[in-house]
Amino acid sequence: MHARHAGVLGLLLMGSLRDQVRDNNPTFSDSRVDTAVTYGVTIVIVSALIGVALWLWMAHENGAGKMWARTVATVLGVLNIVLTLIRIGANTMGVKIFGLVYIALAVAILVLLYRPDSTAYYRAKSA
Repeated sequence: MHARHAGVLGLLLMGSLRDQVRDNNPTFSDSRVDTAVTYGVTIVIVSALIGVALWLWMAHENGAGKMWARTVATVLGVLNIVLTLIRIGANTMGVKIFGLVYIALAVAILVLLYRPDSTAYYRAKSA
C-alpha cells in the first residue's frame, strides 16, 4: 500500500477504528481508546512507509536487471497477495475494493517481471 494511501485510509477509518476499540474494550477510558487508535494508525503508516521503501528498492534493482531482485520481488509480491486476500474478508467494502485494486496491481507487476522481453533483459544484464 502506498504510504499516502495508508495515511488517508487511516484517517478515514479512525472513527470506525475508535468504535471497534471501544466495543472490544468497554472498560477503556476515552483517553485510552484515543491512544490505542493513534498507536494502530501509526503502525499502519510506518508499515506502509517500510513497504514503499522496499518496493522502490526492488524497482530500482529490477531496473538494473538483477535476477535476485526479480526473485525477491516475486516472493514479496506473492506474500502481499496472499496476506491481502487473508485480510480482505474482515474489512469494509471500501477497504475490500482497495485490496482488490492492490492485488490487481501486484499481479500486473509480477506478469511484467516474467514477460519474455523482461527475461531477455535480465539475462543480458546478468551476462
